[in-house]
Amino acid sequence: IETLPRPITASNKRKKTNANDIDDDNDDKEDISRTIIQNDAEVCPICLEEWTNSGLHRLVATECGHLFGKICIEKWLKTSPKCPQCQSTVKKKELRRVFCRALQ
Repeated sequence: IETLPRPITASNKRKKTNANDIDDDNDDKEDISRTIIQNDAEVCPICLEEWTNSGLHRLVATECGHLFGKICIEKWLKTSPKCPQCQSTVKKKELRRVFCRALQ
């Protein structure tokens, strides 16, 4: 049987003792944010799969500037005329292919 973690209360909450502890925590948050942003930039926000340079999942941009796999945004637009990221109106004919040398 596993023991459950104790709820955080005023008596068992970790206390910061100096400015270095605070800076370390902020660095961790920045690293996590940077990782999330980098990972988001590499995958389609609809299916979470990596972009491709060609084929059904090639990279396309909406007029509002958000990036998606072509097949994903086309399927999305069949059920909703709004950008999944910012809710701007998007039309299929306004999708633009994005050309780049390499996608990682």
